[in-house]
Amino acid sequence: MTFYQVINTREDELRQVDGAASSYSFDGQHDTSIIVGEEAIKASITDIAMRSNYELLLVTPEVDEDLLKEMMQYTKAQRVTLVSYFDKRHQSILRPLSERFTGLKLKHYDKKDVYCGILDGNNEAVFAFLTADSIPIAVRTSNELLLGLFKSAINRDVLFHSSDVEV
Repeated sequence: MTFYQVINTREDELRQVDGAASSYSFDGQHDTSIIVGEEAIKASITDIAMRSNYELLLVTPEVDEDLLKEMMQYTKAQRVTLVSYFDKRHQSILRPLSERFTGLKLKHYDKKDVYCGILDGNNEAVFAFLTADSIPIAVRTSNELLLGLFKSAINRDVLFHSSDVEV
C-alpha cells in the first residue's frame, strides 16, 4: 500500500489502525496526533504558520484569505512557499504578501487535494490528502521519519506538479 493510499483510508479504517497501533510503541509516537475535520486542519495549519521563524511551506486546496491575513501580521518566516489554487482574483491579496515576505514563492496547484504545513524546514508538520467522499483527516507530527515521508510526498506529488505564479 502506498503512502498516498494510507492517508486516504476512510475514517473507520483509521480508527482501527489507531486502535491496533495503541498496543505498540515507537520512538516519537507521542509527537504524533490525528486531526479530524477541515476546520481543525485549518487551525493546525494556521498555528504552524504563526510559529514559523525562518522557513514555511504551506499547501492549501484554495487560497485562504484569513490565513494570509494572519500570516501578514504574525509570521516571522523569511522564506515562505505558498502552494494553492490561484486565479486572477487573488492578485490583490498576493501583492501585499509578496511585499511583506521578500523570500516568497507562489506555486499554482490544480488538484485541490492537499493540506500541508511544514514548520521551519523539518521541525513539525501537518499533512492531509483530501478526498471528496470522506471526512478530512490529517496527521500532525514532529517525528523525523514521518516528516521525511511528508516532505517526500509533497515534493513528488505537489511541488513537481505545480507551476510558478507571477505577482
